[in-house]
Amino acid sequence: MNVLGANLNMVSANVVVVVFLIMILAGFIKGTLGFGLPLVALSLLGNVIDIRLALALLTLPIVFSNFWLGVQGGNFGSALRRFWVVIVAVAIGIFLGSRVLVGLDSHVLMFVVGSSILVFTLADRFATSSGLIIRAHAERRWGAAVGIIAGLIGGVSATYGPPLVMYLTALHLPKDIYIASIGVIWFFASIALLIAFSTVHILTPHTATLSALSVIPVLIGMTIGRRVRGFIPQLLFRRLTLIALVALAANLLRRAWFA
Repeated sequence: MNVLGANLNMVSANVVVVVFLIMILAGFIKGTLGFGLPLVALSLLGNVIDIRLALALLTLPIVFSNFWLGVQGGNFGSALRRFWVVIVAVAIGIFLGSRVLVGLDSHVLMFVVGSSILVFTLADRFATSSGLIIRAHAERRWGAAVGIIAGLIGGVSATYGPPLVMYLTALHLPKDIYIASIGVIWFFASIALLIAFSTVHILTPHTATLSALSVIPVLIGMTIGRRVRGFIPQLLFRRLTLIALVALAANLLRRAWFA
């Protein structure tokens, strides 16, 4: 893509250092909380590089981190059999959403990403505190609907996770099944995201190389996050992270509006 290539040529050494540090921070959040890699990274990267370039850089770190989560969770096969409808729906939504992504103006895209982060961060509070219950007989219908919605938004912003978290929370799954389900759905969704971004030329050989290099700082951050997880009260850290995300999303919206 010409716009993406032009933005790559304008990236300075200082910006590279900032992007590296942002990736470490996003990986740290992911390693500590188990979520938040694209939310944190996009809200910060959008201030220093083009949003489309940020999405390209995040593609392989998202795949890697979700694979890591999947193999850690256990019960991979049983979760795959139970939630294959959700996975297919997410993949369809991602492919449709990625087609919209290439035609959006940069400031409109910034607005969409900022809005997604803000809405989903606030929705996370609802997901963890609501009494919403999805019964077994309606599980697949809800899964297909939520999967399409999550995929559509994920195809534009790479932030498909929060609607799926709300869905899985409403199922009231046992902890081990919940973790496995997140790992399976997120992993296959990230594979669909990689393929979709490749077909619309967001992920090119050049940006794919940079995305592969971005896995390194994310791995560093995740390793640190796993080590400090036991020393920081996780509920407090989660709340502070959500507050920070709201502020960062508001800044993206401000830039999109006043631009």
